[in-house]
Amino acid sequence: MKIKILTIVILVFLSSCLGSDDNTQKSVIKDILHQIQSSFNQRDLSSIYRYYHRDFKHNGNTYDGIVAVWQDRYNRYSSVEIDIVDIDINVDFAIAKIKVTFGREPTYIDPEMHGDMSYFVYQFGEWKIVGNEYEY
Repeated sequence: MKIKILTIVILVFLSSCLGSDDNTQKSVIKDILHQIQSSFNQRDLSSIYRYYHRDFKHNGNTYDGIVAVWQDRYNRYSSVEIDIVDIDINVDFAIAKIKVTFGREPTYIDPEMHGDMSYFVYQFGEWKIVGNEYEY
């Protein structure tokens, strides 16, 4: 009986440890998205680019293309608001579901609309935005 109780206690402990690591990783991704929002609102585009993987590829757009997208947003809007709805992590890949509002434009949901801030990969100890066509 003692072995069964000990086994249950160990399993509960291990499952809580695994879940907390997932929550830690979600917090890191949330921080990245909040930093992107803050950088944009402070008109600091170069800080945004550091969160993108150099091999970024999304709907045919590359890293250079996403730089142009952010430059266009910078020219058109004075602010962005990013609300995190959910983050799904699968080992070293994550998808963030977010609500994005640029200026006074209608809010859109990603990754359904644009998705260029939704797909992440974990490499070399950090999360980077990679797009929906990234190849490991």
